[in-house]
Amino acid sequence: MKKNQRTRCRYCHDIYNDECNRKGACEFAPDRFRSTIECVSGMGCARCMLYHCMSDAEGETPQHPCQCVNEAGCSKRWFGLTMLSFCVPCLWCYPPLRACHMVGVSCGMCGGRHKPQV
Repeated sequence: MKKNQRTRCRYCHDIYNDECNRKGACEFAPDRFRSTIECVSGMGCARCMLYHCMSDAEGETPQHPCQCVNEAGCSKRWFGLTMLSFCVPCLWCYPPLRACHMVGVSCGMCGGRHKPQV
């Protein structure tokens, strides 16, 4: 590829520049650290509970269960996560692990990179 060539990402479909493609540039690209955090902290169990108990009429749930941005049902979701954390105590590890991951992404140490479409 040529320098400064703009390419479309296969994961997020954004156009990116190869020179600016550092770790953490693509939110949707595979990230081993984020996958490990999700597995170790039991976030899969939380997503399952949210899907089966608190999804809307279309079966939709938020992409990030622990994030609330003026959404309806945010307090209900957090109540459900709190109750689940008493049965699955490893959920308490998610916020500090996620914070460490965010620091790692901002430093360019972890995170997914854009990958060109084939």
